[in-house]
Amino acid sequence: MRLVPIAFVVASAFAPRLAAQARQAAGPAASNAVIAESDLLKVAQTVKSLRVEPTSLTIKVGQRVNLDTLTVTVIDSAGRVRGRLAAFDFVNIKPGEPASVVPRTLTGVHPGTTELVIRYPRLGWKRPDPRPEAKVKVVVRQ
Repeated sequence: MRLVPIAFVVASAFAPRLAAQARQAAGPAASNAVIAESDLLKVAQTVKSLRVEPTSLTIKVGQRVNLDTLTVTVIDSAGRVRGRLAAFDFVNIKPGEPASVVPRTLTGVHPGTTELVIRYPRLGWKRPDPRPEAKVKVVVRQ
């Protein structure tokens, strides 16, 4: 018969439970997992900022890029990643700018540089302060 130290047995027995408790305490999206629509209001309580990747896009005139290619990450007030947004709001680019964004598709219109502003979804924001946003530099080349 092989003897195993009692500390190892206790730690092994409680490891799954402790991991589950840690995930629950961290909230619905305590990693880079996608934040479910049903969790947006809860996550919004601690949101401080958004991070978007890539931070810059270079496209050609006439080229189209779906906004789903952007990864929008939610950061809480403690600087922790809360998860990724599957859906997000954006501010339309003004007419005459080098790019346009119409139903979630960015299109190069003419050479130049502009900015796309991404915001936390209005659906999940009930706080009185402005929704967090992140900006993407858009460069359009010939």
